[in-house]
Formats: sequence, structure tokens, C-alpha cells
Amino acid sequence: VSQSRYQIQIKLERAISELPEKQRFVFMLRYYEALDYEKIASITGTTVGGAKANYHQAVKKMTELIQLD
Repeated sequence: VSQSRYQIQIKLERAISELPEKQRFVFMLRYYEALDYEKIASITGTTVGGAKANYHQAVKKMTELIQLD
């Protein structure tokens, strides 16, 4: 079943809104602002490893949420 760009965007925004705050913030910085993990770590006050973990957890959670939708 083909989905329109609009439908995909709605699903993406819904999934982002359901993320925990820190994961959502890290995802937005990485995906939309294209910041590297070092910069994200500096902004969020965490380690580079912590920033990577938050991003990957966000992507995993969003994938699950989108597939359920």
C-alpha cells in the first residue's frame, strides 16, 4: 500500500512526539539539525556515547511506533 508523503510525515511527527524528552531532543538535533554527536553531547551535557545511545534508542522506538500505526 502506497502512502503519501503527507501520511508518512504525520506518522513521523506522531512517533517523534511519543519519544521521551531527551531522546526526542537528541533525535531532532541529529536528524533535523545534522549536528555531530560531539556537538549534541555538549548541548545536552552528556557524553558522546550517551548522545549516540539516545539517538539510536529514539530511532528504534520510532520504528516500532511507525510499524504499529
